Amino acid sequence: MAGLYVIRKYHLGGAALTWIVRLDYQVFGSLDIKNYLYSAVLPGKHFLRAGPEGDYGMATFVTEAGKNYYFSMGVRIGGPRLDPIPEAEAQEYIRKYKMSGASTYKAPFSP
Repeated sequence: MAGLYVIRKYHLGGAALTWIVRLDYQVFGSLDIKNYLYSAVLPGKHFLRAGPEGDYGMATFVTEAGKNYYFSMGVRIGGPRLDPIPEAEAQEYIRKYKMSGASTYKAPFSP
């Protein structure tokens, strides 16, 4: 399995809104500012989307077993955007922020 983190940094734009994050074809969870989501995911190709209904800002990526992947969610003109960020930067946010209790993602079973 690989680890996936999606971090919502503080940004004044859209700060009052909770955003839905989708991983592949299911809801990963919801994020308020200064929160993050985490889940183990199967190795392979994935995509993320975010927004009021999880329908904007697509990012695609390929995971390898044993590695962690970090994405930052920010709001730009036109809606939320998901960008990969380096592990060192992500770990700083994870130490300061709170894990969202609204994660609903269930990793698919792989025998």
